[in-house]
Amino acid sequence: MPVNSNLTGTDLGGLTLASGVYKFNSSAQLTGTLTLDAQHNNNAFWVFQIGSTLTTAPGSSVVLSNLGTNDGRDDGVYWQVGSSATLDTTTAFEGNILALASITLNTGATIANGRALARNGAVTLDDNVISIICPNGGPGYSGGLTYDTDGTTVVPVPLPGALLLFVSGMGSVFAFGRRFFSVS
Repeated sequence: MPVNSNLTGTDLGGLTLASGVYKFNSSAQLTGTLTLDAQHNNNAFWVFQIGSTLTTAPGSSVVLSNLGTNDGRDDGVYWQVGSSATLDTTTAFEGNILALASITLNTGATIANGRALARNGAVTLDDNVISIICPNGGPGYSGGLTYDTDGTTVVPVPLPGALLLFVSGMGSVFAFGRRFFSVS
């Protein structure tokens, strides 16, 4: 994905970031509050590409602001971590963490509108809550992102369950139509 900004060596705490793709050549750290500003865009997304580790300090948080008219229901936050991620005690996090090695959530750390997925190691939990529901009441775009036809625009992909519901609904419509409108 095309990178909007390289934040290598910058602590995420205290920053306000607009929708986009952000890169860290090595580790990323969050001490305090990271504000993700949707700028009233209904399809805002943030992708963090982190070369090695992601670590938060105790009590840190990721918050969404200036949501669109849908209250953030279509916003997506993705953390691609090159090795391991650790959310320290009582961190209030947002988004999907995809780590190559492992993920640790210390006591009371939470993830809203996301998942914790480790490819080669364990996801270790200690009295945590992980929810695919965004804090503003919607499911958010936990399904993923894809490029538009111009190769630079990223568009959210709905949750797989939404696609399954659509396909099963269309199958019912087709079956109903065949039953009552069959051609001899």
